[in-house]
Amino acid sequence: MKKNIIYVMSDVRSGSTLLENILSSAPNMLSVGELHHLDSHLYKGKWGRTWNWTCSCGKSIKNCNFWNKVIRKLGNRNIKITQTSINLINKDNSIVKANNLEVINKIDDIYDAIFEENNANIIVDSSKNIAHGKLLYDNSKYNILIIYLKRDIRAVTISKNKWEKKFNHKEKGIFHILLRTKIYDIKLKKALKSIDPKHLIEINYEELAKKPQQTIRKIVQKFDFPSFDVSEYMDTSSSHTIGGTPSRFEKSPIKYDDKWEKISKRKPVFHVVGKLMDLL
Repeated sequence: MKKNIIYVMSDVRSGSTLLENILSSAPNMLSVGELHHLDSHLYKGKWGRTWNWTCSCGKSIKNCNFWNKVIRKLGNRNIKITQTSINLINKDNSIVKANNLEVINKIDDIYDAIFEENNANIIVDSSKNIAHGKLLYDNSKYNILIIYLKRDIRAVTISKNKWEKKFNHKEKGIFHILLRTKIYDIKLKKALKSIDPKHLIEINYEELAKKPQQTIRKIVQKFDFPSFDVSEYMDTSSSHTIGGTPSRFEKSPIKYDDKWEKISKRKPVFHVVGKLMDLL
């Protein structure tokens, strides 16, 4: 059977951990989380420090049985992909760095090793990196299918603000984060314009959280995948994913969290400006 890669494109704090966790419950799918940060977890770089560079199974990448097999399969090949220079977002979405193809070859090598060690036909990669996603789509030897996960910009901003206060101790201000989030969304939508519609589906996070089974049905029908039943819980303890939400180690029921709406309404200017920006 043909091997496929589902690549999730979204901003951080948009619900990709929930989406990939749901998809990974399908018998033919395997979620690897934010593969873009595999080298950072392996070599204890910037990304993954929050949860001590552990896999979702609770072990370090080197001690995780799943990733240990993948890394051994790769042998001495250099898998540093996070720090490689990539410049994609030009006026014409062109790729301007010659070494970008080296990055794609490295990621394809990792996909090869993962497929060889598992029975899955589909890898769910929630790296969410605009440049990597577009580069993979254009140059990977695998069939790349893109899920654009959209969440209300106010929810994303409030979640980012909470994250930065809790883990980074930065006070950039909520409007600064809102603007930064909108700029990212503009770049993402620009990159997605060059994706063939048959390889792209847009999913709304609010719909996913409220009606997960119906939302997943749209995805499997779009890409002609076998249907499956969605679990009532989000649980990553039995998977081997990288990165994700800080609460990824907690088993929790799948439900829509409206706390951000209450916070947003307490900031009237932010609430109105954010709503307008979300519609643009």
